[in-house]
Amino acid sequence: MNTAFENTARMTVNGTRLAYVERGSGDSLVLVHGGVSDLRTWDKQLQSLGERYSVLAYSRRYARPNTELADGAEDPIQPHVDDLAAIIETRKHGAVHLVGHSMGGQIALFLAIQRPELVRKLVLIEPPVIGLIARMPPSFVHILQMLIKRPRSAMTLARFRRRVMKPAELAFRQGDDKAAIQMLGKGILGDSYFNTLSPGRYQQIWENRKADRAQILGQGYPPLRPADVSSVDHPVLLLRGSDSPKLFHRLTDRLAGLLPRARIVDIANASHILHEDKPSSVNSEILKFLDGPARERSATGTPQPMATAFTSSSM
Repeated sequence: MNTAFENTARMTVNGTRLAYVERGSGDSLVLVHGGVSDLRTWDKQLQSLGERYSVLAYSRRYARPNTELADGAEDPIQPHVDDLAAIIETRKHGAVHLVGHSMGGQIALFLAIQRPELVRKLVLIEPPVIGLIARMPPSFVHILQMLIKRPRSAMTLARFRRRVMKPAELAFRQGDDKAAIQMLGKGILGDSYFNTLSPGRYQQIWENRKADRAQILGQGYPPLRPADVSSVDHPVLLLRGSDSPKLFHRLTDRLAGLLPRARIVDIANASHILHEDKPSSVNSEILKFLDGPARERSATGTPQPMATAFTSSSM
């Protein structure tokens, strides 16, 4: 086994064994990682957050060091949501705070929609909620509707699909995983951030690529109804990197316009993996949010900005 996982424990939920680590004591906080990642992505959060909370970081099903996804198998989101619910229920600590990055943020959001009683506060770090603005794959009629209703989002998504997703999909289909990962990495992180990844971080991406390959070649991003997002009445902190692709900024804006108790904070000089790029800033914002009181609705029922204003009308 990789020595990075020597001190991990194991739990069995929904018939699958998951690796996890725990730090600290206090109210429960669960960290949910994104794609091409595993629990190692939270190394710079565990000690800091564990000073005030009982923190659990786990590797989602198919992420290292768990059993990997079989070749050709699908990897839909719902089993991951069910696993997260089972983890919370098994530990019998009641509702928990959730921090989710990328696809982990989408999983946390789905749990808040489906099982709101299990969640206290949400921190969502650039969840790829593409299903909010487009059907995947989008039909011609739907593309026209997007261009009319949200032209900037439609153009941003179209560029991202053309420049990043479609070339990566083609490379995966041709069996060239290295090229696919490079296209995804540069498209999602940016050239400079991807090119300066440490060997260990690149290895983490490589070891966990099968689930991302299954998502891109399979069901894609799950549909998400605006009404369901608006039903989430928990306090929500939306974190995004200043240097992330415009698509993630537009998706975050869209979420902020739908979630009744959401705030946005931009982390300067950070890419999509902002919790790794700027851990001190991210940890500080998370602790400030979790330590603070539950935020009330404004008089109009919409959130007030924390650090940056947002506008949903241009989406």
